[in-house]
Amino acid sequence: MREYATLKALGYGTRFVYGIFVRQALIFSGLGFIPAFFFALVLYFLLRTQALIPVRMELTRAVGVFLLTSMICLSATFLAIRKLRAADPADLF
Repeated sequence: MREYATLKALGYGTRFVYGIFVRQALIFSGLGFIPAFFFALVLYFLLRTQALIPVRMELTRAVGVFLLTSMICLSATFLAIRKLRAADPADLF
């Protein structure tokens, strides 16, 4: 919070600071999705070979999960933006 308050105190606009929040959310969703996707591929492989359950990772499922992950990260971002909007830069120092 202090860093973002510093940016606001330096004269950066709220749209710029909110843009940083949104970019971070999208980066975090991508960084969280990539290892989880490969872990899911390993689990699907184990289910298919060991338990003989006919499952496949489909593109629509992977894209849907990525969109849901991004939406969750963005919703957490908007909650954080609410806190930042209510904060006064002078009070955070």
